[in-house]
Amino acid sequence: MLSWEYPPHMVGGLGRHVYHITRHLVRDGVDTTVMSIALPGSPPSEEVEGGVHVRRVDPFKFRSTGFITWVLNFNEEMIEEALRLYDEWEFDLIHVHDWLTGPAGIALKHLLHKPLIATIHATEAGRRGGVHNEEQFIIHSWEWRTTYEAWKVIVCSNYMMSEVSIVHGLPKDKLIMIPNGIDVSYIDSIKVRPGFRDLYAMPSEKIIVFVGRLVHEKGPDLVLAAFKELLKWDWNLKLLIVGDGPMREYLMSLAHDWGYLEQGILHAGSMMKRSTQY
Repeated sequence: MLSWEYPPHMVGGLGRHVYHITRHLVRDGVDTTVMSIALPGSPPSEEVEGGVHVRRVDPFKFRSTGFITWVLNFNEEMIEEALRLYDEWEFDLIHVHDWLTGPAGIALKHLLHKPLIATIHATEAGRRGGVHNEEQFIIHSWEWRTTYEAWKVIVCSNYMMSEVSIVHGLPKDKLIMIPNGIDVSYIDSIKVRPGFRDLYAMPSEKIIVFVGRLVHEKGPDLVLAAFKELLKWDWNLKLLIVGDGPMREYLMSLAHDWGYLEQGILHAGSMMKRSTQY
């Protein structure tokens, strides 16, 4: 499995997805190796963690003139490391996540004659509302090439199935929708300290909780807008948004503005300010 994100290098949800899915594969008896990049503070270049073999390559071994060049450089390193691994352990399947490891996955598919699987978590066109410049076009092109070369393409929602099919012209029978799972045992293990609920609501009030990165793709602004509508029907509600991301200040501003426009929405604004841990 090739992924540019893997603990401790985490940018968004992709790294968490790979972290958990590889551990569950191991529990199901599938020998699994993750190929990722090493950043300052990363563990050794080779280790076994949770039964998963992890190998890391140096993404700064070669000079890069920009983001695209940097990605292609560490893909070259991944190809060489995967070939060394193949001499020790003949793996059966290559799995890449998004375009960032697509170049390495495509090369290994042809060099080793092994099937390639790709999981597309998001598209460049979807993130940017279209393809508007040269860098975005290059990323879009690598996405298309990765989905074209893959035997099967996995997406995590029906929405993404539709988006990938339209943006990259994939036939529906090549796409597989596997929704992200939830580790219920982890949720059950969280101990809520006494009085925690009282920080955010009265005993008679109901709390609506949103948990996720505060980015456009997650739709936290839609949650806030929906909450505004709910308050027209039931004042006995509080909204708690837990997460962090580039939309944080915008959401706090939006909640604050609505608090001045309609009494009751201020609860959302004040709670968001108090929940600084996000």
